Amino acid sequence: PSTPAAGPSASPSGSPSPSASPSPSYPAGVDPCLLGTWRTTTATNYGLIDGDRVQYTGGAGVISVYKADNTVTYDYDHSAPYVADYGGHRWEGTHRGQAVFRYSAVDGEMLQSKISSTARNTLTRDGKYNAGGATTYNLEPGRYRCTETTLVETSTLGNYSAESVRVG
Repeated sequence: PSTPAAGPSASPSGSPSPSASPSPSYPAGVDPCLLGTWRTTTATNYGLIDGDRVQYTGGAGVISVYKADNTVTYDYDHSAPYVADYGGHRWEGTHRGQAVFRYSAVDGEMLQSKISSTARNTLTRDGKYNAGGATTYNLEPGRYRCTETTLVETSTLGNYSAESVRVG
């Protein structure tokens, strides 16, 4: 969580010192720590196969860009697949395209809503096409921990987690 920056220091005459600069102002729901470009290093999510909840891991390489206008863009074009072993088969889900969300991030808690998406998912079983179509998003409240170099995101319901590094 960020803390408010102190105002400019005053000189003995009461006027602001020339070295002090005002802190930028951000809209409600923008944590300045999030602003910039991040690359996912690892992620976990859950999906359904034959009605069973199955854990997928992978997804490295997703690029997310958080902006001060409360939007975040996810670019999946160079990401690794999510992989699950289930029922004696290897399942791989590959996302391509982009999705844009509106977000609100306050004190380590985040809410998102989808604005637009061209993202598509292809699911294979043992390397053979199984299903595909528009990527669906199950939006749920989440938590995040942000530092200058790392971002960790988890869903409140435990359905998703990701670790990212700052790349810009």
